[in-house]
Amino acid sequence: MWSREPHVHPPHPPPAAASRIGRRGIRRPERSVPAVSERWGTGRTEAFSDGVFAIAITLLVLELSVPEESFGNLWRGIAEQWPSYLGYATSFLTIGGIWLSHHALFGRLRYVNRQIMQLNLLWLMMVSFLPFPTRLVAEAINEAEAERAAVVFYGLVLLAISAIGAALWRAAAHSPELLEDEVSPEAVARIARAAAPSLGFYTVVILVAILLPQIAAFGYLVIAVIAVLRARGEDPNLLEVDKPARRRWGRHRGADQASDGPGLDEPGGDPTRS
Repeated sequence: MWSREPHVHPPHPPPAAASRIGRRGIRRPERSVPAVSERWGTGRTEAFSDGVFAIAITLLVLELSVPEESFGNLWRGIAEQWPSYLGYATSFLTIGGIWLSHHALFGRLRYVNRQIMQLNLLWLMMVSFLPFPTRLVAEAINEAEAERAAVVFYGLVLLAISAIGAALWRAAAHSPELLEDEVSPEAVARIARAAAPSLGFYTVVILVAILLPQIAAFGYLVIAVIAVLRARGEDPNLLEVDKPARRRWGRHRGADQASDGPGLDEPGGDPTRS
């Protein structure tokens, strides 16, 4: 008699949401990720944003000039343009601080959703608008009524930029599914709260500008310098709350080193990561 081989049932595939492949082919627990139609990779958003920052920061220097009537005593003419230099330095450092904050935020994001895209566009719109009030301050700083209006207007623009940036950080903190695996919403929320004092500083300096506009103009420069000096990357203190998640990820990583395909964030993986 012919013997029959026992029928072997193929193994059931693991649930789709059980795990996913990450960097270097390491399988890691699945996090809640929005549908493909509801989120995008960060690459193009970052590239577009960097271009806007570069153009806005370059436009500032185009406002620097010395009138031809000052060529007879050029050194004096150069010195008399100090309001332009003040505005240039303040706006340059302000945009530089915004770029550092933007870089830090998107370094913690794996994806962006519609809300973050819209807030980012609004942020970029205000940044690209900044050369206009910068020129107003430089031209009106020596005229009593005009300088007051110009410095207050400049401060309101800076306040709006700071408020939009804080809103963008809060939106990221409230969307944990968009964050990189090693970043927790609590860490992002802590950074968002750290930016809150800038809103208060701008409000105070705007009030000062009503009475002492020239002093307020230097106050904006001080805030910009502080923002640049406070900028940082992955601060261990700010990311302290991420340590438990990193330890869990480390144990899972050591327990499963097998790989059967490219990860979501590797070439050939998730097509939205671009």
